[in-house]
Amino acid sequence: KYGPVFSLRRGSERMVFVAGYKMVKEALVSQLDSFVNRPIIPLFHVVLKGLGISMSNGYLWKKQRKFANTHLRYFGEGQKSLEKYIEVECNFLCEAFKEEQGRPFNPHYIMTNAVGNIISSVVFGHRFEYTDPSFRKILELDNDALLLAGSAQAQLYDAFPGLMKYLPGPHQTVHANYREI
Repeated sequence: KYGPVFSLRRGSERMVFVAGYKMVKEALVSQLDSFVNRPIIPLFHVVLKGLGISMSNGYLWKKQRKFANTHLRYFGEGQKSLEKYIEVECNFLCEAFKEEQGRPFNPHYIMTNAVGNIISSVVFGHRFEYTDPSFRKILELDNDALLLAGSAQAQLYDAFPGLMKYLPGPHQTVHANYREI
């Protein structure tokens, strides 16, 4: 009905949709530079300010991607270097599960802590105890912010940031959590 290319507005953001093999190939091969940037997500842009490999565009994104690829190649396919960090953390994870002595429990924070510890071991050279209050606080703030980011009010912020920034709601908590982290 609308053809292979059409656009819609969501708040102040314009989105272009491309359908069909021929048009998608045209967009992603012949017109690559026109389709390379990510949309700005106002909810996270307030805190991250377009920085980081997942939120940046253009020259900055290319430089960060090159840096990440160069350094992550060390942990790439066929490499055993990341495996040792995972094995060490698996031992701590198994011990934490044993401490529950077969009682029912919610493994969410223990699993989140384990994943965070693998990243921490690689980036910082050390892990955190599962009972470390500062690390748990960081994980809880991040988890709460991500859950709130999916709420209807927070998504309204993405559509109408100019209006919503003056209103109370979960978007304020998301911003506060990431500032605290």
